[in-house]
Amino acid sequence: MKGAQGYRRSPAVTLLLRSSMNSAFSRLRSLLLRFRSSHTINANELPQPFYEAPAPWWSRATWVFIAADLITTSSMSELTWRRWTRPADATEKAQGVTDPVLRPVWERAGLVVGHVTFGIGFAVALFVGRSRVVRRLYLLNPPPTSPKAPQQLFIQGAHNRDTRGVVAPFKSTRISPGRDDSEVVLRVDGMRGHWWVGLTRAKIDGHEMGKAPAREAFLRVWGIRKGSPVSSAWVGGPVVHNL
Repeated sequence: MKGAQGYRRSPAVTLLLRSSMNSAFSRLRSLLLRFRSSHTINANELPQPFYEAPAPWWSRATWVFIAADLITTSSMSELTWRRWTRPADATEKAQGVTDPVLRPVWERAGLVVGHVTFGIGFAVALFVGRSRVVRRLYLLNPPPTSPKAPQQLFIQGAHNRDTRGVVAPFKSTRISPGRDDSEVVLRVDGMRGHWWVGLTRAKIDGHEMGKAPAREAFLRVWGIRKGSPVSSAWVGGPVVHNL
């Protein structure tokens, strides 16, 4: 009599699942490498940060969420593969099968792939989200030896440690309003995605200040004036009046 314990995973399905897992983790590794910092600045060359704020709690607990995601995904996949059963039908009962029987391989394999895909997607979202949270911003002026060099913006995300981060020409950066008055969105021309800048408990030039003063400091540095009362859009570049 075959019950839920009488079925084993076929080699073909095992190979399919391993191939799917390897492909998914390969894409995850490629995506994470894309967001890895590619610049290191000498600590002695860094001025006082223009902006600094503590990273949100969820970004500091990323690895805890990843561990929970891994445990949940593996447990759900194991339960689906070994325990997802259905009642025996009339034909099977006539053959003496009374215990629940495992569902077809294609059903269980499909759901396992769904579990793994969701788990990897959740992990990727956490990593990408953390990499887009700004922890510090530095305004790098041209060195004395190259006074005509463009000003640079050094961006450190919540995932960056020490003096690693992203360097971009300041003139290629743009800011825009966030979802509310507690955040600003930072974009860099030629780079995919955007960075999230939180204004709660932010320090500007080493001084902690409220959200409104911090927001005004960003507008001032980026040479922006607010749009008309009808349109709250910001205009970047040199100071421009929206009429």
